[in-house]
Amino acid sequence: MDWGYLSGKLYRDTKIIAAGPAATGIFVMAISWSIEHETDGVIPLRVLNTFGATLRSRNILVAESLLRIDGKVCTILNYLKYQKSKSHFDRLRADRSDSGQKGGIASAQAKAQARSQANSKQIYSKSKSKETEYVQDESGGVLANKVETQPPFGKAKNKEAERQVRAHLAVAMRIHSSLSAERKRLKPNARDLVPTYDSLHGIAGRLDSGRTEEECMAVIANCVVDCKKNPKSIQYFDTVSPWRPDNFERMLHFVPSEPMIAKKKPGPYDHFEIIS
Repeated sequence: MDWGYLSGKLYRDTKIIAAGPAATGIFVMAISWSIEHETDGVIPLRVLNTFGATLRSRNILVAESLLRIDGKVCTILNYLKYQKSKSHFDRLRADRSDSGQKGGIASAQAKAQARSQANSKQIYSKSKSKETEYVQDESGGVLANKVETQPPFGKAKNKEAERQVRAHLAVAMRIHSSLSAERKRLKPNARDLVPTYDSLHGIAGRLDSGRTEEECMAVIANCVVDCKKNPKSIQYFDTVSPWRPDNFERMLHFVPSEPMIAKKKPGPYDHFEIIS
């Protein structure tokens, strides 16, 4: 520990007055050393001597019942009467550690809940054109409100792309968010993926073809594995390439390949039989 207690009446204590300034200084330094090292008042004689203790000063401290010397070990008398014990500080550290762990868990849970609440909020942006607003409810479904606003996805390339995105908006947004987060983990300086009709069309297309959210998440997970084994694949880990039908099927059933072992080039004498 880095601190302890020193009485405000120490200067007029009869034992301290009788010991004198030199012996008192050594006594106070011994208390300070024991506090720092948490020895409950026990201090090696060799350490006491480094404070300038002489035979005379040690005898004075012993005579005034401030110190007891047993061979090569000194004990500060009544130390635990004024200072905290090592067991006290051990309990204090253990309590703080438990509180820190509980606080960390509570903080993580609070952040997760905040993210969940943010994802369940309305997903829309006002625009000049009049369209139906789509809102994600708590169950993950999409509700069509009668508020005339435009979803924040720009303009679709065609009506089919618009239909697919709107039909699977809530699920496609969750998958899109997960894809963007995994890209950032693989490459922290990667730009965030902005949800637009174009970026959601590939995901919505796979959902519209009958693929489930779990299968789409599995493709993302397999792409992460592939990118870790082959960093060049990160450039194709986006909202387009993995969601093409052929690529989707390949990544859905992706199995990491074993590292190739280079074959040894046959030597000029390998065909001869070795006779021992």
